[in-house]
Amino acid sequence: VDYDATFAPTATFVSLRLILTLAGKFNWPVFSFDFVAAYLNAPIDEEVWVEAPEGLDVRPGEAMLLHKALYGTKQAARCWWLHLKGVLKDLGFESSQYDNSLYTIKHRSCRGVIWIHVDDGVVTSSSDTLLHELERQLKGLLKIKWSEGLDSMVGLEIKRQQSGFSLHQPKLISQLLSTHWDGVITHKTPLPTNLELVTDPAGDPNQSSNFLSVIGMLSYLAVGSRPDIAFAVNLLARFSASPGKNHWKGVRHLIGYVADSKDVSLNLFPNSCPKPLKCYCDASWGGEFAKSTYG
Repeated sequence: VDYDATFAPTATFVSLRLILTLAGKFNWPVFSFDFVAAYLNAPIDEEVWVEAPEGLDVRPGEAMLLHKALYGTKQAARCWWLHLKGVLKDLGFESSQYDNSLYTIKHRSCRGVIWIHVDDGVVTSSSDTLLHELERQLKGLLKIKWSEGLDSMVGLEIKRQQSGFSLHQPKLISQLLSTHWDGVITHKTPLPTNLELVTDPAGDPNQSSNFLSVIGMLSYLAVGSRPDIAFAVNLLARFSASPGKNHWKGVRHLIGYVADSKDVSLNLFPNSCPKPLKCYCDASWGGEFAKSTYG
């Protein structure tokens, strides 16, 4: 299968945090929406024949030619993305060159931003009129469910407060702890101070899939709402091919840290912080063993 014929971009958490920060900064309204049977709206760009479903009266040897991107076809996601991109372009929205699932519209007196994750979307604007007009136009072209406000998106629990937005992933954290935590030990730092994380000749490749399963959950947590564990997750992920004793020790320690800080949320309060940008770095890059600072 040609990769270019099946690839479809997916919006990032970075872009979502960006538009929520803008909405919090300028007190813009935020709406969410999702498309009903999204893929069935998109014309398919290849000749694809399928077996007739059971119960349909067809003659022996006959098949059905698809005119829409049926769920299950490999190019369905790309066909839907291209179709939606065209719809939004006709409405005046242009996709970002940095994130093809982020769309912006610029008028002389207002701005609007749409974030799309497959068939779910978030939109904010400086103009209530633009938002209501977008809702009217989309409902005239596609079947959608439009909601005022934003409570959750792609596993993120989102709460709007006077200062901005708080992001949390309680379901993922609960699943992680119920599956991989011993229920007792907690930690105050993501990794032990003197843990030596280097390649272990005695590591077990057979444990790679189990190790990756835990790392995958932690990684989604890190990119979604917990940047404080990002360094630890990325460091541990380097040894996923053949994890050893110390690598598992690091994972268990990190899970204990998540257990200790399970109620911590990522706050996007752009107007209340005198220094809104905080950077974290490897404090001893180039040393024998990397040690990080956390705050």
